[in-house]
Amino acid sequence: MTGLAIDLGSATVGAVAVTDRGAEIVCDQTSGDRRWPCAVHWDGDQIAVGALAEHRRVHDPAGYSTGFTRDLASDQPMLLGARSFRPVEQLADLLTVIRTATQRRHGRVDRAVVTIPNDCPPGDTWRSRVVAAAESAGFLAVELLAGALAAVSAPLPGPAFDRGDLVLVYDLGATFDVTLVRVGDEHHVGDEHHEVVGHARVGELDEHVGGVLAQTLECCQELLVRLGLAAGNLTAILPVGGGCQQPGLAAAVERGLGVPLRRVDEPELVVVRGAAHWLSRSTPRNLVAAASAERVVPLSFTIPGGSARLLRWLVTQTQSYEPGASLARVRLAGGGIWELTARNRGTLEQILAGEGAIVATGDWLALARH
Repeated sequence: MTGLAIDLGSATVGAVAVTDRGAEIVCDQTSGDRRWPCAVHWDGDQIAVGALAEHRRVHDPAGYSTGFTRDLASDQPMLLGARSFRPVEQLADLLTVIRTATQRRHGRVDRAVVTIPNDCPPGDTWRSRVVAAAESAGFLAVELLAGALAAVSAPLPGPAFDRGDLVLVYDLGATFDVTLVRVGDEHHVGDEHHEVVGHARVGELDEHVGGVLAQTLECCQELLVRLGLAAGNLTAILPVGGGCQQPGLAAAVERGLGVPLRRVDEPELVVVRGAAHWLSRSTPRNLVAAASAERVVPLSFTIPGGSARLLRWLVTQTQSYEPGASLARVRLAGGGIWELTARNRGTLEQILAGEGAIVATGDWLALARH
């Protein structure tokens, strides 16, 4: 089944389709660019997104909106022409077009992994609104992944990072984020095999390259001091974001911090390619029902981390199923989605846990007849 990796930036969005044949960038349908402008335009009749929205802005600026991912937390409506749109609705419109473009080439796409800010904790409103927008766009299974964790997961030139390595992800785009990541085991089956150790941000950057360099280096150094680490503790600096393409910037960062900088091709695509790599290796993630010899039995599962939110039942009451069938889908606290699968052939007799409920290891979620 085709999945879609989506990197949400404040100014642009990247997308990569993940299929059995590999990973392929989904380009903006109007410009052909490999990142879509984070923009929508309402002309009173229909929504345009990406580069097409930017083109229409020239003749009708009142119907144009951009940067709405920054406003998801408040989700305050914005007037486009004569109609108001919430940021979550604008994001849903953008994701709908990206999903449609992907399906034209690769067939049905139901699963997505979407990158989120590195300091966005479980339960944050921003997370729930990203999921709501993606589900409104038609995705049935939506997972969330911190952008820096995606970056470290990317296939990169040179040797792979080792478990325990400390990597400073230097993310320069419309804003600047620096995140220290401890590399984990890539083959670990858990929710996130890498760990965010610390994070800092510069919201408003200097207009000049020299000022940007000074601001970002100071931000990196302050993060290391706050974490009680020296530059010598770091394995590498990983540059990501379109701003890292500025001539001489990479060498200046390496000199300024005294840490080797990993040279990468197309730093603006590292995060989305990493998310695609993570997505391709994150399935299947199935939890098999506990065994029982009784004819009518409770369905219970061992859930990583102890608890999760039940997103939806994939079978209905009185419906029969085969061994290994997916019965329900849950989201762990970190954002990962797991499928609850049948150990034996049976019929779902009664659902005990409703969609949206928090369920724990050992809870009776339903009764089944074997």
